Amino acid sequence: MSVIAQLRTGPDDVSGMAFVCLRCGTCCRKYQPQINFTEARLIVDKLGISWEEWLSSYADSRWPGEDSFLIRQKDGACIFLEQISAVLTRCAIYNVRPAACLEWQPDLFRSECRQGLLRYWHLEVDSSGRLTGPSEDLTAFEMFLKSLDSTF
Repeated sequence: MSVIAQLRTGPDDVSGMAFVCLRCGTCCRKYQPQINFTEARLIVDKLGISWEEWLSSYADSRWPGEDSFLIRQKDGACIFLEQISAVLTRCAIYNVRPAACLEWQPDLFRSECRQGLLRYWHLEVDSSGRLTGPSEDLTAFEMFLKSLDSTF
């Protein structure tokens, strides 16, 4: 079975299938997570910065909260999103990422995941959940998936 065929595995899932995150960053560009004070403190500690620096550099000043915050965006994405290659991103605070990010479940049928597939790989998902596109793009994507194990 090819890596692409294995993208959707896991019999306990509601749809009978699970989906691995492709780390395209589309969700990090589309959403701006709201976090609570405890989550903010974890990020501050992880970064080794002062609370004042958190407020001035990482919290969105448009959000009026003292007990909750919005993570600032930079260049249209979460300030903690790092582009590490043309098709791969990572979270700079992955180990202390907010609950909203922890709870995010990628899926072939999510519009954000489909956007990432199309944007970076020129691939689409048909109604049965199969990836479609030029064979060279499918091959390149399969090689990328194999490389994901070593990048986490």
